[in-house]
Formats: sequence, structure tokens, C-alpha cells
Amino acid sequence: MPDDYAGITLPSGSGVPHTVDHPATSFNVTDNETTLNVGDLRRGYNFGNMYTLLSYKRDPFLHFANTLQGRKRYTDDPKWKYTTKRKTSAYKRYGYVVGIDADNTVSADVAYSAASPAAWTTFLTSGASGAFKISASNALADVSLGQSFSVLMASDYKTAGNIVNPIGRTSAHSDFINLGDLGTRPNWFLPQQVIKIPTASTKGGTTVADYVLAKINSVFNWTYTNSTTGAVAKHGVVLNLTLVKVPFTSTNEYPVGCGDTTLFSVEHTTGTSSLAQHLEPARTYIVGTVYHELSGYGETWRPQPYSTEIGMNQIFKVTAMMSNRARATSLKFGGNPWQEEWEDKFLEMNWNMGQTMYFGDQWEDTATGETYTEGAINYTLNNGNQFTLTTSTKTIDDFLEDWSAFNDPRYMYSELGNIVYFCRSDVWNWLHMVGGFFQNNLQMSPNMNFMFNRRGLLNGVQYSQFSVLGGNFNIIRDVHLDGTHVKMVGLSLDDAFVRPLFANGYNRDMTVYPAVKSIENSGEDYRVDLIQADVGYQFGANEKMSVWL
Repeated sequence: MPDDYAGITLPSGSGVPHTVDHPATSFNVTDNETTLNVGDLRRGYNFGNMYTLLSYKRDPFLHFANTLQGRKRYTDDPKWKYTTKRKTSAYKRYGYVVGIDADNTVSADVAYSAASPAAWTTFLTSGASGAFKISASNALADVSLGQSFSVLMASDYKTAGNIVNPIGRTSAHSDFINLGDLGTRPNWFLPQQVIKIPTASTKGGTTVADYVLAKINSVFNWTYTNSTTGAVAKHGVVLNLTLVKVPFTSTNEYPVGCGDTTLFSVEHTTGTSSLAQHLEPARTYIVGTVYHELSGYGETWRPQPYSTEIGMNQIFKVTAMMSNRARATSLKFGGNPWQEEWEDKFLEMNWNMGQTMYFGDQWEDTATGETYTEGAINYTLNNGNQFTLTTSTKTIDDFLEDWSAFNDPRYMYSELGNIVYFCRSDVWNWLHMVGGFFQNNLQMSPNMNFMFNRRGLLNGVQYSQFSVLGGNFNIIRDVHLDGTHVKMVGLSLDDAFVRPLFANGYNRDMTVYPAVKSIENSGEDYRVDLIQADVGYQFGANEKMSVWL
């Protein structure tokens, strides 16, 4: 007969307490064999302890974030802000020449538009897009040693926070940083610096043929106004220069990339589209300074290495319910049903939080007041680096290209830190088959570029270590990624945090609230326990986060 719940107050939804006749799990099952029928609850048939309990090995990322020292940072507000500091490395002091004039010397800040390019016949734009279309009329070979000339300089990353385009991001992304976008003005160019301009043999050429050196005499700002909207669309600096090293050849030479409208439309990926081969040849760097005797202290510039982001906490709840008669009844399997219930509920809570730590999407439902926290996958897809990984066609060379691009010091200008790679089961198998191929078919030596090193335990979780291009990466199988489009993800544990709410004496980290309803406090003959967590997840340093799709 059905249980009679008419005398108790039930929660909304379908949740009901377990009773002695209707426990959480029915063991009245029909076996394939009939000799020793497990459905016969009168006998145990010495089942013993032959069942599997899932553990932290199933939720490794959540396990690391909860247990590694320094990974838990309490917040006193469920909506919080945090900062990321990216140091201004020497690799960051570069710009791109987008215009050159061998005759003009600018004496003040200037504003350009499509209607009035002034003397800069090299600086033209196209309609509302405000894209650069440079048609250089002056070659650097036309400038003699000691002659003055001017260039328009632009950059491609946000100087506030040193924010760059992640690997794989295209111009279709709303946050793509285009050359000369507002916030990218290269303010580190100063008088008395010496710069190196790479040159090509054709206008718009992307192959470096030579270089020139020039001393900066003065620096002014330039802005470009969109002819359609009337708003400032681009900006940079004008450098008045003196040529101090002429090209080796007498043929016409132009700044690399000057006039190429496609060079900067897509950020680097791998191979010929890597930063080293794609954008680096067009970059003009500061290579030194020059001062005369009895000169003053010179000028300086001030970096702004901080960027801010926001985060939110999310409330997780799992409820255990059972009648007191069921709690007082000993089962043949497990013995104590309430203990078994708690074991299942803790695993359920860990699974839910582990899934959210990967796939959560930050959002606030203003209608209900519910806040959602962001997971690592969502953060990385929006902000981090993206690669492709098709195990049927991915070669070792392809994998090395990914690793090279991700570890390029001009891009990853800070230390990699504690990055751990998590992968799907099929990728885990593929990597070990690759390692097995080398182990079984080739002579292993210290000169190998890719090899399987060893297995070990990281905070109790098994990992495998591979050596790639002189560096090591640790990879862990994570079943949370199985069945998703994400094949592998590289996450910096130094920049991943759990943010429990804790203020005014109230700690809302994952907490067990026993007997929120019991016969003692309600007069109703069942018990309700609650597991609750009010936590958010924080991820930063998007350069150190990567995903393989």
C-alpha cells in the first residue's frame, strides 16, 4: 500500500522522506541466475564489501581547489570583484608602423579622418569599419642617414591591464582587440629611445628582409575619427624620428605589414599563424636609449598592470529525508540506511559542485534573485586560449605546435606556474597510446621532444607526466569532461579559487545542517538534514587557461 504522508508537511516538488517499506533503493531485483537470488532479502550470501564507492578521484578539479593550500578565499559579499596583475614585460613594449612620411614633421597632437588625411597620404580608412588601409608612398630606402621622418604607430593590446588577444580568438569575437583600438595607445615610446623597424621589400609585405634603426625625437598622439559615426575609432602615437641605421640594400623597403589589412584581423594560433611567424615580424621594438654628455634624466612612463573582473556566489543544496522507523531498521546491505543516505548525498553534492566548477555560467536572474557562478570551461572559452584536438588526425607535430604557441615567452610573459591538464577518457587513452608508441618502438633518450615520463599521485589523484619541448605537463583523466565537446583543458591552479561566503560570524562554506526537521522540533515522525554551500568560483590570468576542442 502507498505511504500516507497526509500527517506531515512535505516540501514542494516531488521530494518525500524514505520509509521502511519504500527505501531509497529497492533490493527486490530479479537476477539473471536463480540459484542464489539477491532479491531474497532473508540471506546475504556473503556479499561482503564488494561494491564501489566513488571518491575525490571522480571530482579531481574540485578536490584540488578545496584542499590545496591557498586555493580557498573567503568573501564577505555574494557578489565580488577581483583584480589580475600582469607585469609589463620587455616583450610588451612594441608597436606597429601603420603610416610613414619622409617629409612631414608633426609638432602637436593631430586628428585625422577619411576626409582630411593631411599630409599622410599613407593613412586611409574604409567607411564605417575604420580599418587601416595603408598605401605607403615613401620607402625607408629613400631616407638618408641622419634624415628626419615620421611614422604613425599603433598597438594591438589593452595597456590598462596588459590584456592581449588569447590564442585562437578571431575578429568575430566581441572582445577581439583590433590594431589601434581605443585603449591600445603605445604610451611607452619616449624621446631619446632607439627603435628597430623591420622592413620588407614590398608595400604591405610580411616577410622581413632587413631593418633600420631610428632615434625618437618627439612623441605626439594621433586619433582617427570614423567618417560615418563621427566618433573616435582608432588612436596611437606619432613618432618624429632620425634615421641612425640605413637598410643594407638600396632597393625600396617598407615597414613590415604596413598596408596589410589581413595581418591583424586574426590573432595567432599555431604554425605559420603563430605569434612568432604571424605578428612578430611586423613589430617595432625599443632597442635602447641614446643621450649626449651632460644630458638630463629623460622622460618616463607609467604602466597600469591591473584589470578587474566580477564574480558571484551560487547556493547549492542537497536534502536527505527519511522516516524515523526507516532510520531504526537495519538493512542487510549497508546495515544503517541513514548512513548510506548520507554517503549518497555527499557524493551528489560533490558531483553537482564539480560540474558547476567546470560548466557554470555567471548570471543573475533579477526576477528571482538567484545568482549563478562561473565555471572554468565557460571562463576559458570566453577568455582563454583555444586549440583543436582531433585524435584521429592530430599528429605529434601538431601537438608540439600547440605547446609552443601556448608557451611563447612573448605571449606567456609570466611564469607558467602550477598548470594541470584535465582530459576526457578518450584523450587520456590517446595520449597513453602515443606514449606507448615511443616507449615500445623508439630508442628513448634525453633528446626526445615528446615522451611519456612517469605516473604519480597529485594530492591523491593519479596523473601522467609528458615531456614536450623541454617542459613537462601533468595530465589527469576527468570524467566530468566525458560526453562534452571539451577534449582537454589546461588550468592554472594558482589562479583558480573557491570563494565561500563568510562574514559576521556566519560561515556558508559547504556545511551540514542536521535535523532541520525532526520529531523533536516538529512532532512529525521523520528527519530532514540539509547540506548547503554558498560558494563561487574565481578564475584569472586568462593567458594561462587553455582549452582543446
